[in-house]
Amino acid sequence: MNTEFDRLVVIDFETTGTSRNKRAVEIAWFELNKNFEIIDEQNSLINPMIPIPAEVIAIHKITDDMVKNSPTLDEFIVDINQDTFSNSSVCVVAHNISFDLPLFEKYCGNVVELCTLKLARKLYPELENHKLSTISRQFGFIHEEAHRARSDAMQVVHFLALIKETHGLSISEMIDMTRPTSVRPMNGVTVKLNTVSSNREIHEELVASLHQDAESDVMDSVEDIAIYDFTDWEMHPLAILCSQLYYQGIETSWAGNFLTVHEIFEDSVDAIVAEVLESWSEKKLEEKRGNSRETVQYVCRDWQISELTDLVNELNEHAIEHEWVGHHLRVFIEDELTVDEIIGELSLNPNFALNSFEEFKNDDSGKYSDKTSWRKHFTFPFFTIPQFVNLENELAEEDITHFWKDQILHITEGDIGVVKTIIEEDFGIIEEPS
Repeated sequence: MNTEFDRLVVIDFETTGTSRNKRAVEIAWFELNKNFEIIDEQNSLINPMIPIPAEVIAIHKITDDMVKNSPTLDEFIVDINQDTFSNSSVCVVAHNISFDLPLFEKYCGNVVELCTLKLARKLYPELENHKLSTISRQFGFIHEEAHRARSDAMQVVHFLALIKETHGLSISEMIDMTRPTSVRPMNGVTVKLNTVSSNREIHEELVASLHQDAESDVMDSVEDIAIYDFTDWEMHPLAILCSQLYYQGIETSWAGNFLTVHEIFEDSVDAIVAEVLESWSEKKLEEKRGNSRETVQYVCRDWQISELTDLVNELNEHAIEHEWVGHHLRVFIEDELTVDEIIGELSLNPNFALNSFEEFKNDDSGKYSDKTSWRKHFTFPFFTIPQFVNLENELAEEDITHFWKDQILHITEGDIGVVKTIIEEDFGIIEEPS
């Protein structure tokens, strides 16, 4: 491998997702000299020319509204860097370079790759994982905005300087350490065996097949996936899990009862798995005690938060016992007719979609005055339905004008302080708005 290059560039992209067809929504790069001193930096929001999925917005907090007046990636790179990198041999550095490089390499001449994710695994195998946030926390780097391009790229610059200082490695030596081998290393694959027992033969077969198929439709790199083993799960909770993953927009690949997901979704999958497993375990315990009663289940997947709130408030008013697993509502079968009636009545109620995006978009009453200022929003990627309902009721009690689009709460800038207080006091978290 030729390690000679003219320019050294650390890059980071935020995108519309993880597939090979992903598009950039933000770019940042730092050009360095060979002493790792910054000699140029550029960053910009990027218009992907397609909608940004809600589940991805929940990660990087970049919305369609934020990028609508931004340049496309071609426009930005050509405008900001007139000769581009096309006449140069460029060393491109990124954390998990297989994710970022496909968006950038067409603007370069010869490309020399350096992946700091691979470098971290080589030099610091003892870390619990090698995500950029973990590395920043471990070594005390200031990480202002995780999952934003400039801040993430700056962490990579800090990491390169740390390696040079503590290990005395040159950039060429770092590149040599991360040369690709004929067989991909295994230490990037996470096997989730905490939920169920392992079926080792199936697992080894799955990993072998993933290594043979580096061009998987779902995974950009075998090194950057998590594998979950659901061999011992029953069909019913597995079906609920599949439904939840689909609703959350998480890209998945199944081989038998083994699930593979990109590591960017790992925290979300862990939360969904824990919720489904806890609910199912409680159900089985009740059956063992002889206290189980037959239940009926409703799927409320496409409902607005305000609609779910109306439903839950009605259920509480009628003293109907119920529980939620994701967007699946479970009630006792003796209450089925009453619940059917409640849902039917709500569907005929003209206020059923109160505070919905459609109401906001079509309102001409002045309730949502100066619509162009409604750009502050909160995302809640790990909230359960009961938490959403409690929050909606609190907002109504405080008379805060708002609307929901999917599971994203939109408010005016003047109400940010009140909403942050509600979230912190009632749910014990601070969710910063975009």
